[in-house]
Amino acid sequence: MTQQHDDDAIWHDQILPGMFKDSRFHQYGKYRRHIELEGIKAGIVIASRNPPYTANFVLNKGDNDRLMAAKLSDRLHKAFIVEAIVEKDGTMTFVASFDAEQLNAEVLPNLPLRAGQFGPFWILPSDPDDEPF
Repeated sequence: MTQQHDDDAIWHDQILPGMFKDSRFHQYGKYRRHIELEGIKAGIVIASRNPPYTANFVLNKGDNDRLMAAKLSDRLHKAFIVEAIVEKDGTMTFVASFDAEQLNAEVLPNLPLRAGQFGPFWILPSDPDDEPF
């Protein structure tokens, strides 16, 4: 197992699942977070599940574009998409996390972009057979 894989596993298994209760994560906008741990800067965009999309997670294109631009310009070392359920009281519950570069390369090009009140967005697949990871 490589160091990079071990490091990514720590982010996905230990750090990101607690992001909504961890004060080290800074919120920018409703669905963007940033954290710096041990010199590693990470950006996170939240793909939310809230009405009317109660079966799928919705990813805002503008937030995703900002995340990818920061990653590609080396302002971030890591970029993640986190699926979260928005509870009735507005709190968020972590569901899963994905590498943003992989999602942008392998999943999003195959999904229709939809128009919405807060700009274009994607509905992420809910069927595990449709997902590459």
